[in-house]
Amino acid sequence: MRRLLLALTLGSLLLVGGMVHVALVLAPLNLVFLWFNFRRHHNRAAILVAGVGVLFVLVGLGGHFLQFSYHDPFIYPGLALMLGGLLLDWRAQRLFRSKLR
Repeated sequence: MRRLLLALTLGSLLLVGGMVHVALVLAPLNLVFLWFNFRRHHNRAAILVAGVGVLFVLVGLGGHFLQFSYHDPFIYPGLALMLGGLLLDWRAQRLFRSKLR
């Protein structure tokens, strides 16, 4: 039982560490996908809000790697801004599609 708990604990720590590295790649990738949509519907608010969010996330995750103590306040607002940008993009796509009909 102890070995199972130890394996689960170590596995979850490795998973969290791996997710930090994945987030460094996925955060800018979201911005690339938003750029493709921006070229179609031309809503600047979506890409600006998400871009600031990506910048916050990268600063926060960079703080983890550089061992700064101020990195945590940037990650959660950055994720909220990225989500807000995605919602603005979704709304702009719906409006664009409704104009085509």
